[in-house]
Amino acid sequence: MMYESKALKVDWMEVSKIIEIELEKILGRKISCEAGMDDGDYWAVRFSKERLPMADLYKLLDEIDATTDQSLDSIPLQEEHADSVCSIGMDVCVILLKRHIGYTWQAIHIDEECLWILGQMSEEASSKDKIRITGSYIWLSELRSRMEVTDILIEKGFSYKTLRTICEEYHQKYQSGLCWKYPISDGKHLGIFILLVKEGLLRIPYDEVNKADKEILCKDDICLIDRVAMESLVCNWYHFDEELRHALSDLKRYLQKREA
Repeated sequence: MMYESKALKVDWMEVSKIIEIELEKILGRKISCEAGMDDGDYWAVRFSKERLPMADLYKLLDEIDATTDQSLDSIPLQEEHADSVCSIGMDVCVILLKRHIGYTWQAIHIDEECLWILGQMSEEASSKDKIRITGSYIWLSELRSRMEVTDILIEKGFSYKTLRTICEEYHQKYQSGLCWKYPISDGKHLGIFILLVKEGLLRIPYDEVNKADKEILCKDDICLIDRVAMESLVCNWYHFDEELRHALSDLKRYLQKREA
């Protein structure tokens, strides 16, 4: 790709408005923001009228596909037991800025008055046929189809033992089984597996577990996951994770006091 030589100057008020627009697209409401320089090479956005609940922060990080490293300066330390945040860090802000402007750049320079974007370049058009998982791109067209997966399960049995053979096939090629266990009940099933297939994300529920075949899969309820269903899965997981982490921390403090 060729870089353009021109620079783009964006004052902090305009940066604040851009972040507000992108947050509203993701969270569905307007959040007042104040962007600015923290020191010579770092900038961030503070929320001027409210704190952002942790559930909304995790929803934001998931929507922008932020990596663990990119999320670090936006997530409070675990020992703080925070249920909300008053700001988001530079890495997350940069992702939101790129989403709004529509291209990436070679470098950013900041001062007290504005942000300079240097070496602009156009973004490659993203393909619906690929998905970014843990830093690597997977081409969906190369994966098993939903029908192929179903046929294998019909032939060899609706169990995790059979599903694992597909995961092992994926792992040899992608160094990942491309399958994730979601052990939270939806009120109908004990949990589900999420498997990448040619058509997208395949939801494979299970209702029981035994020693021989592990999880027993429910063949009648296998279906593709759409955006709304995935948002629900993500939200439920964050609530589950947050509640469990806080409970474990409280139990740890209890044991520390008991053993003191």
